[in-house]
Amino acid sequence: MKMNYRRADERRSPRRFGWSLVILILFLSGIVFWGAKLSTWFYGPVALVSRPFLAVGKVTVDLATDLKQFVRFKKSLVAENQKLKLENLRLKNIWQSNQTISQENLELKKIVGLNSRSEKPLLLAVTARPIITPHDILIVSLGDDQSRLIKVGDLVTTGGGQVLLGRVAEIYRSSAKIKLFTSFGDQVIVAIGPKSIPAIAKGLGSGNFSLSLPRGTEIAVGDSVFANSYRNLLLGSVGAIEAKSSDPYIRVLFRLPINLYELKWVEIYEN
Repeated sequence: MKMNYRRADERRSPRRFGWSLVILILFLSGIVFWGAKLSTWFYGPVALVSRPFLAVGKVTVDLATDLKQFVRFKKSLVAENQKLKLENLRLKNIWQSNQTISQENLELKKIVGLNSRSEKPLLLAVTARPIITPHDILIVSLGDDQSRLIKVGDLVTTGGGQVLLGRVAEIYRSSAKIKLFTSFGDQVIVAIGPKSIPAIAKGLGSGNFSLSLPRGTEIAVGDSVFANSYRNLLLGSVGAIEAKSSDPYIRVLFRLPINLYELKWVEIYEN
């Protein structure tokens, strides 16, 4: 039988094991003895190298904290700004409402208090104007039994009874239709300017009139035009004068002195 034997140099030597133990003991003793000094020697360089990183870290933390506070402050500021905008809008609406009421009160006082006529007009609210209605047509609201107080042909005015608008055209149960003198084709006898130059004005629609006068007639832009066949009420003022060299007549254009689209009240007088 063949037998295998380990080589002598592969066997563990007691002497080698002893030296290993001695080296381990010396290494551990060195760590215990020299540990404090080694930490002192390395502290300075390590602290020097790590100082910039620590500073950057501190700055980063501070910036993150400041950014968080800024975002929180910005959100609070936006919310407060929105709150102030809503409050401003509410106050603006209240102010506009008060202005509208004040203006309406002034208009009503002017209509009722400054009217120089002996008879009192019937004051009616305008509920529909041109654009909603056909051109030069107004619709007014009638209260209980008011339909019996007016009749077709009664005069319709505004501005405290000083501006002539038209006549009552139709009467319904709770409303009435007003036809303006500016309706296309309607004619009104008028007097123009300080010399009361007579003429016939024709309606052009949309609150406009035209009339013809002989060339050389002394009139000027801005002269007032009165309906002398209707209590000498104001119809408007001259806005333009057109003349052609080949025409012996001049064409005069004028319009109602009020904005029909903003008209709120009219006065009805018995004709």
